[in-house]
Amino acid sequence: MKLLFSLTFLYQRIQAFSLDVVAGSCVSSLFIARYLEVELSVFVLFALGSATWVIYTIDHLADAQKLKDKAISLRHQLHYRYRKILFALILFVVLANSINLFYLPLPILKAGLGVGGGVLCYFLLLKLAKGEPSLFKELTIAMIYVVAIFLAPLTLYAQAWHWGVGVLLVEYFLLAMINLLEFSVFEAEIDELENHSSVVRKLGKMQVKNGIKMAIVLLLFIIFYIFFFYKFDFTLFFVQTQICILVMLFTLSIIIIFPSFFKKNVRYQY
Repeated sequence: MKLLFSLTFLYQRIQAFSLDVVAGSCVSSLFIARYLEVELSVFVLFALGSATWVIYTIDHLADAQKLKDKAISLRHQLHYRYRKILFALILFVVLANSINLFYLPLPILKAGLGVGGGVLCYFLLLKLAKGEPSLFKELTIAMIYVVAIFLAPLTLYAQAWHWGVGVLLVEYFLLAMINLLEFSVFEAEIDELENHSSVVRKLGKMQVKNGIKMAIVLLLFIIFYIFFFYKFDFTLFFVQTQICILVMLFTLSIIIIFPSFFKKNVRYQY
């Protein structure tokens, strides 16, 4: 029991500080690189992981600073409590990345700077937007996430794009959207108490749930259409990628089908 409590405590902190998102982005990028048969160096993975962490941490720190000691969610509580340490870590990571830039391939560096500019525009638009952002925020986050994990593999990919690349792009985008919308549904009460803007507060829980179901059905349609109607000689690894996508979709579907079970003890986060 003590071991289970310790593991739960540890993972809650990992999740609160977005380290699971960092790990997921690096693993996903390696997965795509394996499909495209290109290799990612440790410097590329460090740039991706650290940039992901900095973006998420800045976003959470901004929310925590608005709430201060009135924060209810563990993520906002921890970010406000350790805001000085986190700010120092951000400066350290930025400094380390400024050195890491010299070890990145030039095409990746150029593409990365372009994505970075897009992220800055995103934060600026959120700052200037009047009222609560609705689906725009989730769509933009999903898009930035997918572009980030595909950026290095596609930049290093010497051949012309083929249909499989486009399929993976769309599938990852839909998975990211489903994941983000599910979190909004499960954290609707906390967002309400913290007066935090979210797509659920703007559009309503039922509308968002319907959107999740539509995305799930669309992704299922894409996968089954490819296997049963699209005439193409599949490689073994492409089949394996589709099985992985299907498993991820199944997991996300189970979570939204049985919300009461997964909401208890915030199981949806695991």
